[in-house]
Amino acid sequence: MSTNKVTDQAEGLRRILDGQTSRTMAFLSAVPVDLKNAVLLNLATSLAKANSEVQLLDACQSPQGISVGTPPHLPQTLWDVVQERCSTEAAILEHSPGVHIVKLAEQSLASLVQQPEQPEQSENLDKLDQLLKATFKASSFSLVDTDIDHDNALVLPQLAAAEMVVLVTVTTESIKNAYALVKTVHAQLGLRTFSMLVVGATPAKANLIQQNMGIAANQYLGVKLVSLGCIPPDEQLSRSSHVGRAMVEAYPMSPAAVAFRALAGRLIDNIAAPQLSVKPKPKTKTGVAA
Repeated sequence: MSTNKVTDQAEGLRRILDGQTSRTMAFLSAVPVDLKNAVLLNLATSLAKANSEVQLLDACQSPQGISVGTPPHLPQTLWDVVQERCSTEAAILEHSPGVHIVKLAEQSLASLVQQPEQPEQSENLDKLDQLLKATFKASSFSLVDTDIDHDNALVLPQLAAAEMVVLVTVTTESIKNAYALVKTVHAQLGLRTFSMLVVGATPAKANLIQQNMGIAANQYLGVKLVSLGCIPPDEQLSRSSHVGRAMVEAYPMSPAAVAFRALAGRLIDNIAAPQLSVKPKPKTKTGVAA
């Protein structure tokens, strides 16, 4: 066993024994695949550079998950661990110092849930959920790449209990898709708070998007949205997304890199994102909202 792996396991054990909290964030993406992967990788790298252990969990069934777009290739999954085809160590690979990547499963979890005639599958899903719990505790942060259009990994209690973070851009299509994701997850999991990160937007534009979505989510779903801020427009971000390398390392002084480091700092300090002030629109004399 390598020295790095021994150190990682020792750190994870200390965290569990010391009662240190581990933060699990499930990302619901309404942005292009390359951009989504770039956001996850750069946030993970920024957290790691601030001395946090980070796990990137690919819970997607689509071929555009974070484990596919980011080297190294993962030959094994956590489902393989449950099936006793490999060890946990074989399924978790180091991408860069402090950042590890793991894939949840190659097959649809939703399809396994829908097989009541196979009780052993239900038992294996329970084992998978417990394995997730253990791997989450061993990291300061677990960033989960989800794709509920292809497979609903939120059927696992550990993932259903995660913080839900919506990624959105400034386009009308992205904003509509982001609202649809909030509506879908709200229908499945019930009332909870969602966080939102606007990518490729100025602070003013991001605030406008967050305010409008916050009002709609509160009025029609009873859902509260909180802001994680924004990542400003930066051509270096899209460039780095094509090579699987973190932009915060390749272009550390670029505007987006600075924003990622600031976001990582807030998350590490556990500073609550400023809640959107959702107020009903003022009514006109006719009683219609302005």
